[in-house]
Amino acid sequence: MPKRRRPIVAGATVLEGPKVRWDNPDLSMAALKAWVGERITITIAQETQARSQRAHNYLFGVVYTEAIRAFQDRGDDNLSIVRLHEIMKLAHNWEDVVNPMTGEIVRVAKSTKELPVEEFCVFVDHVMFDLATYLGIVFSPPRTHEEYRA
Repeated sequence: MPKRRRPIVAGATVLEGPKVRWDNPDLSMAALKAWVGERITITIAQETQARSQRAHNYLFGVVYTEAIRAFQDRGDDNLSIVRLHEIMKLAHNWEDVVNPMTGEIVRVAKSTKELPVEEFCVFVDHVMFDLATYLGIVFSPPRTHEEYRA
């Protein structure tokens, strides 16, 4: 029985020809040495990029921080950045699930961590619109290192 191994995930770019340019060819080829003599399956799929760290930093460090400050100026000291994020996820990134014990359909917030870049940008835009409308504030635009749409 073959030894159980974890799959290898190797990034690459398809060039004209078609040819493949591996992101790190030495590492990819070295990893394949452990599979010598075994049958493998190679899957080619388009890469989807999840939200960037700078997008996360802009949302939490600028948008939510400025919103919390505005909420506090209004006298609401019970709201934290984490709680505000949960509220925004329920408003803009949710799914309906069936409670297996009651059969009731319940709305639950989904994680934003694995959202593709485009979907996370839409999420940030919706959050900014909601908070700007409700609080009457304008958010600081992202600085170069915070640009979340790039």
